[in-house]
Amino acid sequence: HRIAADRGNTDSFTSLGWFHEHGLAVEMDPSRAAELYERAARLGNLRAMNNLGVLFAEGRGRERDPARAAELYLRAAEGGFSLAMRNLALAHHDGLGVERDDRRAAQWMFRAAAGGEPRAVRDMLERPRRFSATFWRELQGLLEDAGHDPGPIDGRPGPRTRAAIEALS
Repeated sequence: HRIAADRGNTDSFTSLGWFHEHGLAVEMDPSRAAELYERAARLGNLRAMNNLGVLFAEGRGRERDPARAAELYLRAAEGGFSLAMRNLALAHHDGLGVERDDRRAAQWMFRAAAGGEPRAVRDMLERPRRFSATFWRELQGLLEDAGHDPGPIDGRPGPRTRAAIEALS
């Protein structure tokens, strides 16, 4: 990876960042991970943008900055990176770095799940009480618009809503 990174391969920068972030085959060093992610993100690597966002959100390797995290998630999400869509959805849901907005949270979570992000599906199916009735009503409408049967659009994640979420993935 180091040789490829030296040649400007953004996936290698990102992988090396991951190794440093998690201490895999190298000493754990979130600051070095952030540097590597920043290099790859500047060159347009969506995974690096998302991973750097996580470091800013958690204050690891960089000073905690939820607004910067949300900006990075948005850039990666707009580029089609489904994990960033899920992270942006949670930022909107929790009001971290962006205004709390359950409708936007539902829209991004829907896009993440439809994009194949298993964590988005798991968040909704395993922790449904985390989300508000507004979130669920918006999501049910999106599911219905996409041709799925979410059951009544009532803001409650009933069996048909859960089945429609599962059908997305």
